[in-house]
Amino acid sequence: MLRFARFASLGAAAVLLMAGSVASPVVLGVSAAMADNGNHGNSGNHGNSGNSGNGNSSHAGNQGNGGPTTTAEINSGHSATKPHNQNIAALAGAGNAAHASIQGLLHANPKSAVGRVRAYADASFAAKQLDEATAASLSACNAALAGDTATSGLGLTCSSTSVSDLTTDGASADTIAALQKYVDDQTASATADDAATKALASVTKHADDPAVKAYIDHLLTKYTAYLGTQQ
Repeated sequence: MLRFARFASLGAAAVLLMAGSVASPVVLGVSAAMADNGNHGNSGNHGNSGNSGNGNSSHAGNQGNGGPTTTAEINSGHSATKPHNQNIAALAGAGNAAHASIQGLLHANPKSAVGRVRAYADASFAAKQLDEATAASLSACNAALAGDTATSGLGLTCSSTSVSDLTTDGASADTIAALQKYVDDQTASATADDAATKALASVTKHADDPAVKAYIDHLLTKYTAYLGTQQ
């Protein structure tokens, strides 16, 4: 009995050792697998840095849409689509003094920028008035030629004939007077136009640029309207 009990005890111990040797790799395997999964899980969390990267890329894209996109824009410090009238303003020079109020223009020192702009405005207004008068006198003169029996069949126009020619042709005194008025108005208009051109040249170096002249004239719209009420 004692021998049998000893063999039984040894058998039980062997079974336990075998069970332990099998269980340990399983437990270790499970533990390793869990550890590996846990580590990969943490690595997956690092994937959030990818979202951060996308955010930065999107921000950079937005900045690109709003910022300079060409070398010209970068060098100039503004968009290539910047309104052209801002360049015209630079060319206008002292012509920007036309921003002054009507009272400012009326009381400006003649030698100041505002004063020179006013001198141009006055000269330009006078020239336009004479241009209109010349156009009206030309129409009246041509009508006189057409209504004069001595000249109606000659195909003459006041811009292509002279007082001496009309006198020779036997035109009436009224027709000759109409032509003389046109000639006088035309001369006065040319003189006024020349004065306005010189006045503009004293305001800006780019007086020969139609866009610059139009820009300054536009700024003087209110003052010009004021001059019209003073006639």
